[in-house]
Amino acid sequence: MGNTKNYFTTHKYIFLFLKQKHRTTDIYLSELNYKFIIDFERFLRHQKDMGNNTVMKHIERLRKLVNLAHKME
Repeated sequence: MGNTKNYFTTHKYIFLFLKQKHRTTDIYLSELNYKFIIDFERFLRHQKDMGNNTVMKHIERLRKLVNLAHKME
């Protein structure tokens, strides 16, 4: 259950990032690029009480989700 909870937390941060920085709640996979990842990382680093390891875990989960989506087309 803990693993699933972590993905929901990552989803929450992605959703907040999209709302605040892109003024949307959804984005096409084709729109994901290096700048998006860097901006998301910067966004996470400015969150209250979030250390480097936590930021990297969120980035890792995002990568896994994007790879899974790509494989599923």
